[in-house]
Amino acid sequence: MPDKNKLVVVDTNCLVRMYFSALRPMLGAEFSGYVLMTLQELADELKKLASNDRHAWLSDQGIQTEVDGAVIKLTRQQQAAIQNHAPGVRGHGNRMLQRHKEQHNIARPLTLSLADARALTAAIELGAALATDEWPLRLVARYIQADDDGGYVELLSSVELLHILEQAGALSIDERVSVYAQWRKSGEALLGDSDTRYKALFGEAAPTAQA
Repeated sequence: MPDKNKLVVVDTNCLVRMYFSALRPMLGAEFSGYVLMTLQELADELKKLASNDRHAWLSDQGIQTEVDGAVIKLTRQQQAAIQNHAPGVRGHGNRMLQRHKEQHNIARPLTLSLADARALTAAIELGAALATDEWPLRLVARYIQADDDGGYVELLSSVELLHILEQAGALSIDERVSVYAQWRKSGEALLGDSDTRYKALFGEAAPTAQA
């Protein structure tokens, strides 16, 4: 069982996918022992996406207000720790990803953005979980210890966030199926094993874009 009210740092891609649901408010509320929040720079990224045609619906004032209200209020000490440690996390992560590229003959660039590094660093500093579908970030997170006991940041995906919301009674089965089908229809870049995760969590095959 998760710790009561465990903080979750939700990154931009998961924020976007969660707002395919009509559930409001979502951020800042407790669901199954988790509280979904975000960082200022991730909230800013979502606002930039809202200026594009594909994600214009994110400009809805209700969404914008909710995201602004769910930015984690960091103390000066926390801000300084994240600022100081994020470049090291990014550098270490990029070295790991370079080795992964070489081992698997991946041609395309594979790096952590500064926002990715700051999200992971924030999760480490705050003892929080991290919700992201960015597999390079998830790969790095699995190898950077988050505490003195050798633990790692708890990772959640968009599919697992759906499961948390449904468990809390915030989403119905029909709403969950509809949201996942919309992700597929819109071409959202989910994790490669999202359909497998979906079946394991919900006990049924993942919806397709035609669902």
